[in-house]
Amino acid sequence: INQNEYLMNTSLKYNKKYSNMGNASEFEFKVSIILPVHNPTKFLLKRSIKSLMDQTLGFDSIEVIIIDNCSTESSSIDLINSLTKKYGNIRSITLNEKKGFEEIYNIGKKESSAEHIMFLNYKNYIISNACEILYNQILNEDIDIVFGDNVNLVKNKKIKNFSSIIPNKEFIETKPIKLNSICDEIQLLNNDILMGSKMFKKSFLLKNNFKLNSTVLNQIHYLNSKLLFNAEGICLVGMPMIVYEDYHENSNIPDLSYDLIVKNLETSLEFLREYYYLFYEFSPENIDIPLNLISQWINNDLISEKLK
Repeated sequence: INQNEYLMNTSLKYNKKYSNMGNASEFEFKVSIILPVHNPTKFLLKRSIKSLMDQTLGFDSIEVIIIDNCSTESSSIDLINSLTKKYGNIRSITLNEKKGFEEIYNIGKKESSAEHIMFLNYKNYIISNACEILYNQILNEDIDIVFGDNVNLVKNKKIKNFSSIIPNKEFIETKPIKLNSICDEIQLLNNDILMGSKMFKKSFLLKNNFKLNSTVLNQIHYLNSKLLFNAEGICLVGMPMIVYEDYHENSNIPDLSYDLIVKNLETSLEFLREYYYLFYEFSPENIDIPLNLISQWINNDLISEKLK
């Protein structure tokens, strides 16, 4: 409870200082939030939805699109159906086969009706005034992307990762910073900024497709980087927008079969290759960033005990 009170207080402090800007959009929904799920638990999905209902922007200004990624548990399917029946601004899209983040991203941006879009993992939840701050900022600055920080909580509710997204700046006191290009703060590509901490202009997303045969985490990392490189105008807000709670910090990872390990290595290699090409195209002067990542991958994954 204490850490939530702290986050709320800092959010309210920031809101009073910087978020009094802009008029409401003429669209019925100001923001569409894409919520991919697969067999969601009642507690986590309801907590995520509750954080959207508590938004100071107004829940009736938010369109929630639940993309059911081929759930098989009847309790999960019933939960999704009950939410769509109870709330007029929540609708669901059911996929008949499990898809990667690439397909979910493309479906979500096309199905959204608002002119601004967020993506949220149902295991995470949003700080109460996050949508309002991000929405006002992206509207007033007329930019493609605005984003804030994220907080990582471990099982005992202690804050694990709570540092500013702006390197060498004091957290919370940092005013919004507008960048013409991510190359102005290229080190931000290395920061652990979740997809849910960002708000995008829909017209910008519609112009940016991506295709990458890799793991979900690699797909999200690649997409984040591609969007940031292509954005015409980015704004950084020096406060947390989203809370990620790590329930499995010390859980044991099961041994993988040789074939699966090889497949994972192949998909990781594709990600690294495409990530390298991004820097080669947009920021060749910083090509050491993907090269260092490739080096880490070779040392940590490719040369591993499991493949000896």
